[in-house]
Amino acid sequence: MYEAKEKLCKLINKALGVQERVDPQQRKVALVVEGGAMGAVVSGGMMLWLERMGLNDGFDFVIGASAGALSAPYFVAKQAREGLPIYWEHINNGKFIKNPLGFLLFGRPLFSLEYLVDEVYTKKVPLDFEAVLQSGKFVAVATDVETGGPVALSNFKSAEEIKISIKASACLPVLGGPPVEFRGDRLWDPILSEPIPVVTAKNLGCTDVVVLLSSPVSKFRRNKNKKGTHWTPSKFIKGLLMKKALTSLNSEFPLLARKMFYAGVTRHKMITDEIEKIKESGVRVVLVEPKLRVSMSEKRAVTLQQGAQEGFRAISSVFGVE
Repeated sequence: MYEAKEKLCKLINKALGVQERVDPQQRKVALVVEGGAMGAVVSGGMMLWLERMGLNDGFDFVIGASAGALSAPYFVAKQAREGLPIYWEHINNGKFIKNPLGFLLFGRPLFSLEYLVDEVYTKKVPLDFEAVLQSGKFVAVATDVETGGPVALSNFKSAEEIKISIKASACLPVLGGPPVEFRGDRLWDPILSEPIPVVTAKNLGCTDVVVLLSSPVSKFRRNKNKKGTHWTPSKFIKGLLMKKALTSLNSEFPLLARKMFYAGVTRHKMITDEIEKIKESGVRVVLVEPKLRVSMSEKRAVTLQQGAQEGFRAISSVFGVE
């Protein structure tokens, strides 16, 4: 464990161009994993690189948000190699990604978290829940629907608690179903509060944070000039889905509806403003950004595999290892 952390800290110093003696005992390192539904295959590829470099034990915390909380436990359990192919072998189908008409007409969830967690994670590609429990490193971030603020879920007592926590973190407001109840709170995806949980990492006392992004920073910048935007059926359906979700959300949680509407802006602000503030406080932050984005509802195996490869390439480039 000491050797892995020393190696990781040296790579962080190298990525940041910092010249200083590495004392692993004086540093607390967090891995922050962004989600993005099927797009999280990109950050999954990044975790595979870290695992192949033998760096799993170098992290004090592995903090997952949304779909990042679905894949992060495999990294904690040193099963990233087994977990990554789940994207193109088990969930790029109708069992997980539902027909959007089901939501538009009947309000059925777009994604089946029950199938993913209770079937895939438990039977098809069993996650070593005991290893995750013993490590104590895994943290899932969600949004408290009552306050609209982020909640860090940790200190799990059982495999069932881990399952519920990752369902809570990955449950998109309305689109993914009703809030998930965990330890007396009603929770939804952190897209509403902290889509990239760098503040959570700082609050945990981390001195170093490695952030794995699932899509380029520029992806969610709002473009005021939309003259070049072309209409497509997929964009039309996406618009209908979002309109229905926002209308439903606004009827009960108007504050959360506003947060969801500005989710893209929140993400961009988190990457720029919040990370800069954290850096100014003395925390070392390494941002791993891919060059391409994979759609949250992507089903094509070849595209998902390309996304994983892009994540692998992006992180090897950041740390200077080809």
